Amino acid sequence: MGGCEGGEAEYGVVMWWFFVKFIYLVWQFLYNGFFYSY
Repeated sequence: MGGCEGGEAEYGVVMWWFFVKFIYLVWQFLYNGFFYSY
């Protein structure tokens, strides 16, 4: 019972993790860019 739900939940967690990781890398890149520009 709930096999499909568990798979969907795991997929959502993975997608959320990639999203957070991507945002963090973009923010860090912009942050360093602003620092080096000055």
